[in-house]
Amino acid sequence: ELLEKTENLLNEKNLNWESSKSPLLNKKINKFEPLKNRIQKEDTEKLKTELTSSKDVIEKKKENNMKSEIDYSIFSNIDLRVGEIIKSENVEGADKLIKLQVDLGDLGEKQIFAGVKEFYNAEDLIGLKTIVVANLKPKTMKFGTSSGMVLAANSDGKIIIISTDNKITNGSKIK
Repeated sequence: ELLEKTENLLNEKNLNWESSKSPLLNKKINKFEPLKNRIQKEDTEKLKTELTSSKDVIEKKKENNMKSEIDYSIFSNIDLRVGEIIKSENVEGADKLIKLQVDLGDLGEKQIFAGVKEFYNAEDLIGLKTIVVANLKPKTMKFGTSSGMVLAANSDGKIIIISTDNKITNGSKIK
């Protein structure tokens, strides 16, 4: 489009980079029309709004798409327990991870790595009662072994750990 407009303005055909080395002398050019319009602040704001809103719509759509239904027998294999975070520390060299020590009552303690560093200070998690997937196979990671999963929700782009009532005994089974 820019090339076509330039050729039209200069009254020339088949312009290319080599053409720029030879001056156009004694040629009639057409009436000037801007080849491009300067980008206005309103244009950038409008584009930013469009991109942000379409991204939000896509993200919401992705989040709202429920995974396929499972049989109760599959769900019943998941052992959800109430656990209390008794120790919490940042993982050196990890951007997202916090290392948790979770008390699951009679089941003992589990070390769990949670990707919540962007949303929580490690020390603020101590004493929080939460829901834990207790029978998740341990996963060996660069920073150690994670032996469970703390449940969390994505709420408008923020990761929030699911918490429970403090009256519930550590290790209580979620039914």
